[in-house]
Amino acid sequence: VLPIGSLRCRVPATSPLAGVKREHPLFDRFASALGAVLDDGDAVVLAGAGHGTTLAALADARPALDLLAIERDADRFAYLRTNASPPRAGRVQLLHAELGSPALPGIDAAVREARIDRVRLVISPVGAQGAEILGGASALCASTLPMLHFTCQLGADAAAAEPWRQRLRSLWACGYTGFWMLDNFGNPICEANQPRALDQLLDSLLRQNQRRASRTFYYYD
Repeated sequence: VLPIGSLRCRVPATSPLAGVKREHPLFDRFASALGAVLDDGDAVVLAGAGHGTTLAALADARPALDLLAIERDADRFAYLRTNASPPRAGRVQLLHAELGSPALPGIDAAVREARIDRVRLVISPVGAQGAEILGGASALCASTLPMLHFTCQLGADAAAAEPWRQRLRSLWACGYTGFWMLDNFGNPICEANQPRALDQLLDSLLRQNQRRASRTFYYYD
């Protein structure tokens, strides 16, 4: 059992999360900070909710948030369902589904299906498929500009960064003009307010993945 603020979360015995959080106090804390600045009744979408630790962090920071959590893996979803069960002021909706599948093509479709409004925050820790997952929220981003917290992970292929470049440019075109980069353990690196800075960060990550630079980061948040 892992303490998340005033709540307790069940995680697998093999999970390294407790040890990582002890060694790196800022790891996985940013969601709590974002939840705390939202208003009661605001909605948050978690695309890839895992075992439910991020959901618990949001619920602890702002109990009256409406939460929509989507998870495709059956084992993780079982933990998510347990960790979402304590009563609280806001609504919690869980979807056991795969984003990008015919049954649930994207976040926009999930929001419509759940019939939620006032979406103020979208969290996507999916990793290498994150650019595609965020692409499924294009209508939401264009219409309401919710805050986005996502993991930017890519492989070593020469074109691995291209989906992220296109997605970030699309976000910029929608009206997103400020991005903060966090390292693997929650420490802020820099603020980017020019598209070129985002390209440089992606170039740095790609060089590391191709072993042409020291391995400092596995991904950015």
